[in-house]
Amino acid sequence: SHADGFATRRVPDGVTDGLLTAQAIVCTNHYMVRSTPPTSGGSYDRYQTLVTGVNAAIGGGGTVDAADLLAMMRTTADQNTGSPTLHTVIMDVSTMTLTVYVAESASVEAPYTTPHVIDLGAVFASF
Repeated sequence: SHADGFATRRVPDGVTDGLLTAQAIVCTNHYMVRSTPPTSGGSYDRYQTLVTGVNAAIGGGGTVDAADLLAMMRTTADQNTGSPTLHTVIMDVSTMTLTVYVAESASVEAPYTTPHVIDLGAVFASF
């Protein structure tokens, strides 16, 4: 979030409402300057990789599962922007799991590590 306490929502170029589905949420720790958002490089390219991957899958009537998302996150890590991927989190609503990947070092980025899996069904059942 920004110093004013609000989050910044961005949409990709040429798409008026972001992803082609209301069923996906992509969160990133990569930020873009509010006043003049970049149109290429680092964070922008990583974000566009996710948008393109999700839109390509669902645009043809397909779906995106946790394995697809992990593959997309590995692609963003492989873009070598000079900023390693420190964490990756994938929520799978079909299994009610939250899978968290944390970088082991600058050379072993988050999407390539052994994940920590949180069973959200068990967490929510306790309420």
